[in-house]
Amino acid sequence: MAFASANWSTVAASKSGNAPAMYTYSSSADNLATVKGSGYFNTVEGLITTGDALWVVASDSQALCKLINTSGVITVTDLTT
Repeated sequence: MAFASANWSTVAASKSGNAPAMYTYSSSADNLATVKGSGYFNTVEGLITTGDALWVVASDSQALCKLINTSGVITVTDLTT
């Protein structure tokens, strides 16, 4: 499936200095591998700064992730990397 804006939520959007924003995304239609795929979140790339955090609740599991914005292409990695 594809990104659904209705499933996206901003939890904390402090953009002062280097403070990261925190988002949540929930999808009962997509598994975690799909949601973590490069480009899945390109629709909201204007909101995302590299280092922002994302809590994902997917159809098969959940994960706390780090977002990376490279010239408008969003990639998702595990927060620990």
